[in-house]
Amino acid sequence: MDMLKRSQSLLSVLVAVALVCVSSCKDPYHYDDREPDWLGASIYDYLKSHRDSVGNPDYTYFVRIIDSCNYKDVLNRTGSKTMFVCKDKSFEEYFRNNDEGVTCFEDFTRSMLNRIMEYSMVNDANLVEMLSYEAGYVKGMVMRRETSLDPLDMLDFEKESLPAKNPYFAPYRAKGIYVLNDNTSPRLIHILQELVDVHNITDDDFAVLFNGLQHQKGDGFVLNHKIIERDITCKNGYIHVLDGLLLPRENMATFIRKNSNLTVFNSLMDRFSAPYPDVNRSNTYRQLHPDFPLEDTIYVRRYFASLSQGGGNTLTPAGASVPESERLILDPGWNGYERNGNGRNDMAAIFVPNDQAMQEYFSPTGEGSYLYDRYHVWDSVPNDIACKFINAHMKYSFLTSLPSKFIGLKNEQWDEIGVRKEHVQEARVTTNGAVYVTNKVYPPVEYASVMAPVLVGLNTRVFNKGLADLNFDIYLKSMETVYTNGYVPPYTFIVPSDEGISNYIYPSSMGRPYHEVLDFVYNEDNNAVEAIRYQIDESDPGARVRVGSEDSRMSGSTITALMNEMLDYHIIIGELKPEQEYYQTKGMGYVRVQMTDDNNVKIWGGGNMEQNQTWGGSSGAWNDPAYSPNLTKFLNFRNGKTYMVDKVLQQPFNSVYKTLRAHTEFTDFLNACSDISDPNKLIFVSSIKNTSMIDQNVKFYIAYHYTLYVPNNAAMAKAYAAGLPTWTQINATSDQAKKRQMTAKMVDFLRYHFQDNSVFIKGYQVADTTYETSLINSATGKFYTLNVTQDGENLILVPATSFNTGQEVPYSINKRGSIKVEKSHNLYNLMARDLYFSGANISNVSASLSDYSARTTVHELDTFLTVIKAPSLTFNYTATNKNYLIVLATTAVDDNGDGVVYNGTAANGNQVIIEKGIKYYWGSNPANVITIPSTTALSPGDVDPMYGRKLFYYKDGTKDFNFNTGRAESDSLLYVQAYAVSKYYENGTTTPTNATDEHLQAASRVICVNTNTGSIVK
Repeated sequence: MDMLKRSQSLLSVLVAVALVCVSSCKDPYHYDDREPDWLGASIYDYLKSHRDSVGNPDYTYFVRIIDSCNYKDVLNRTGSKTMFVCKDKSFEEYFRNNDEGVTCFEDFTRSMLNRIMEYSMVNDANLVEMLSYEAGYVKGMVMRRETSLDPLDMLDFEKESLPAKNPYFAPYRAKGIYVLNDNTSPRLIHILQELVDVHNITDDDFAVLFNGLQHQKGDGFVLNHKIIERDITCKNGYIHVLDGLLLPRENMATFIRKNSNLTVFNSLMDRFSAPYPDVNRSNTYRQLHPDFPLEDTIYVRRYFASLSQGGGNTLTPAGASVPESERLILDPGWNGYERNGNGRNDMAAIFVPNDQAMQEYFSPTGEGSYLYDRYHVWDSVPNDIACKFINAHMKYSFLTSLPSKFIGLKNEQWDEIGVRKEHVQEARVTTNGAVYVTNKVYPPVEYASVMAPVLVGLNTRVFNKGLADLNFDIYLKSMETVYTNGYVPPYTFIVPSDEGISNYIYPSSMGRPYHEVLDFVYNEDNNAVEAIRYQIDESDPGARVRVGSEDSRMSGSTITALMNEMLDYHIIIGELKPEQEYYQTKGMGYVRVQMTDDNNVKIWGGGNMEQNQTWGGSSGAWNDPAYSPNLTKFLNFRNGKTYMVDKVLQQPFNSVYKTLRAHTEFTDFLNACSDISDPNKLIFVSSIKNTSMIDQNVKFYIAYHYTLYVPNNAAMAKAYAAGLPTWTQINATSDQAKKRQMTAKMVDFLRYHFQDNSVFIKGYQVADTTYETSLINSATGKFYTLNVTQDGENLILVPATSFNTGQEVPYSINKRGSIKVEKSHNLYNLMARDLYFSGANISNVSASLSDYSARTTVHELDTFLTVIKAPSLTFNYTATNKNYLIVLATTAVDDNGDGVVYNGTAANGNQVIIEKGIKYYWGSNPANVITIPSTTALSPGDVDPMYGRKLFYYKDGTKDFNFNTGRAESDSLLYVQAYAVSKYYENGTTTPTNATDEHLQAASRVICVNTNTGSIVK
């Protein structure tokens, strides 16, 4: 008979068994006395009669416990029990080494004997193999079982041990009370091979859980005791022998409370517990113990928790509702812990930092220094914060929290805990879960992230409200940067004090006669951020005049929008570095930073620098301290760093137009951009659809960031000397077609200096990086590009160069000379911002924030940028009468190849097209291509008087221009192609780099003519 059949057979025989659940040494057991004759001894008889190898009884102590607790008859009768016992030598070992002061059997109290007896007895008959089987014989699922132990056997009287600062226990602290640490029976935990296999519990997991205890394949354990003899079959159940005395296990809360090394964590957790009077338990106990005073009551210690006995414990003993922010996610004192009905299959887990870890964390130099600065002692930390801390260390499932699963393990808020096996100093498997004692604190992600100081600060309430209302807390608590190395750079969070969020420029007011600034304040009465408006005079910003009455404040959607933009501008994705000065913020703006180390940092927004230059005193320097934020504290967190400053960072409000206008070196470029009359080609506009602007914005901008390379006045003079038409020349041209082409030439020149993406000197370094400009390559339909290198000291540009096809040359083989941004005048890294407001008239804009903004970095150039592209041309044909069977003509070269010069000539030194003409061959084999350049002599009848272009034709009976050359007599097909050659080589210069360099040139498509019929061959 195999094991499964034996178990089934026995269970069918023992079907009439009842349960013993009353805590008493009286016999509550009344069973049928019939016993199958084929069964062996009862459990009691077996233990009493068994002898060791030399004939000595070896279960005498366990038999004495059975007798003392009046369980002899129970275990002598037919029934269905599983007993976990140990031999006398295990008792002797216990007497030599225990913490209860028990040195011999007589030292056991009656309560202790009951606990041992009832905790060792399970009211089912199970082979070891079957202990882990779930209903339906699904193996490897069950790990916890109810025992016969009654909670009343765990009753304690407490007085001094009651929580010292818990108001719910305060009324009982002087006199003391009888306390049940839970009113459900402690569970027995067994870890058997089937469970190990199903849940992938490793031997290393086992060693951590049981503090070095070794597990081998096939072993079975009840808690930390190995099963050394199994499946001893008796007529009323099974006996399994352990290698040590099995004592009832406490629950997680009790273990934590009684561990002298976990007092800090326990003091936080104890805040969320309370004593609840239990009349039924009191009456039951009084029946068993008549001497129990009538005036005394038994109280059950319970924790405020969303998951507890009865579905949850969310009311105080007085019936008041416990705030959700002060509820633990699970009750650590609930012996019968279960979730979703899996009380037999799993339990909970808690990671508990030891006292040293908690004190190191909560110290002036610890990770929680911001908490220390705010509260000074753990006892002063508010309940809602303390609750978050406890919950961040709790797990619903023991089986998903095994040491082998620590990497990537998330808490029940779905944030990664960060625990590692080496952090565990001790572990304890209790009746309702595992406690891992660690040397690290695992704060809730909010308090491990860069936003932590804002959440608890008395002087950061404006930002704190913004974080919560605008969901920045969700963004800033991301820990991917910590646990997925390299996936997300760490955050830099710049936090101004509440007092420092003042003189904040009111955006739309910058386009009105009177400018305004805002002071932001937190209104504690209605839990809202509001702003006080002040009108200022640019010449005397200190003389502020309040807008509205003394009690009027801005609130609502306008302030919400401003807070959103403000927070966006104070978050940097990445770390600050001494060698870098410019950083992009979350909202795509840029800030300037100068630092030597984390404690010596100066940070400016573009608006701070503008305020300093405008208002900051006689120097007018951008770094005047009057409006520059000063560092007050630096903090390190798991996902980045927080820099506390005394002033808010302000975004720039000078548009590109205003920035150019402010510097005389840019006058000629600004004029070139401003004098465009064609409405379809404008660079600057004062409105777009239903939007308004502070002054003028770049027409083709969207909500993005850009770089503008501005040729200074001397560079513009060079461009005009090279043939760039001036607006005076363009406007004086009466030929409208030519005027349009000249206008396009100028606009193309200007747009080639606008680039996507902001690049700063001493910003993010880039090497050989390609960025698009705003100029479209008509040959490809794509934007022309610039190749950019920023090495920390210089910004180096290489304009694109094109081959005959119009395609740009990859940077790796681009041979053009480089151009450096001019630094000598300090006109580089200028921050500009084009704002777009809802409403056609900015004076009617009631909201403060723009619909969107485009940010631009402005750099000075001492030369100009040119595309240097291959010439483009078209080649037309027409069928005519018998005198001119076919006419083939090259059109004028619309773009003569350099991206700047229009219609240059040899006379003015600006001729770019050095050759154009016709190439042709006869027949299908183009072995002998004949080139007829435009310099070939012509007779007067060979020039079209209207266009001044060469005609190539086939006449009746005559073949001009040696069209017979290379022709076989039988050939009748003529292949013809037009071409044009630029003076520039493929390297973008007029000087070849080596002998293999070729001129940029363009060629038309080939046209095939049947000279016998005069028709075009398709």
